[in-house]
Amino acid sequence: MFLLQRPDQEFILRTAEKHRHTELTYAHTGWTREYRCPDGFTTNRSSAVIGNGERVFQRAKAAISEYQMLQFGWIQAVGPQEPIARNSIVCILARHWGVYCLNVARIVYVDDSRPDQFSFAYGTTREYPLAGEERFAVSINSTTGEVTYDIFSFSRPLSLLLWLSLPSMRRAQRRFCRDSTSALRNTCHS
Repeated sequence: MFLLQRPDQEFILRTAEKHRHTELTYAHTGWTREYRCPDGFTTNRSSAVIGNGERVFQRAKAAISEYQMLQFGWIQAVGPQEPIARNSIVCILARHWGVYCLNVARIVYVDDSRPDQFSFAYGTTREYPLAGEERFAVSINSTTGEVTYDIFSFSRPLSLLLWLSLPSMRRAQRRFCRDSTSALRNTCHS
C-alpha cells in the first residue's frame, strides 16, 4: 500500500488485522526452507559473516526475534510487533522517493530445531507490492565459530507498474540485503 504520508499506529494495526487470515499471494509456502524458487519468480540471496562466537550467535538470534534486521533508515518494522511464531503478522514500512509503502506479511514457518541455526520466513499478503516469501536465518559454524546471516527470497511484482519498475525494485532488494546485514551486525556488536 503506497501512501504520501507516514501512517499512524491505528491505521497500521487496522491494516495488519485485516490481513491476519487472508490468503497469501503465492502458492509455494515454505519453499525458502530449501532455497527453492517457483517458476515465474526471481530469487534474491545474501549471506554474510556477521561475527564470531556463541555470544554473537545468541545476540543475533535475539535481534532477529525482535525484528532488528528490519530497523534501519528507510525500513522499519511497525505495527503489532508480534513474537516470531507461525501466522504472526509482520508489518514493514518502507520509504522510497518520499513515498511510504506499508507491507504486510505473515510468518509461514519458524525453524529453531537445531542448536546451531535459527530461521523464519514470512509470506506476502495483498498489502505487499510483491508476491513471494522471504527467509531470515542466523547460524554458527561449530568448527570455526563464524556466525552467518542469510537472507533468501523469491518474488515477483503484483502489478503492471511494478513489473515496469522491476530493475529499480531489484536494486532496492539488494540494498535491503546490505542494509539489513549491517543493521544485524551493528546490533550484535553494540
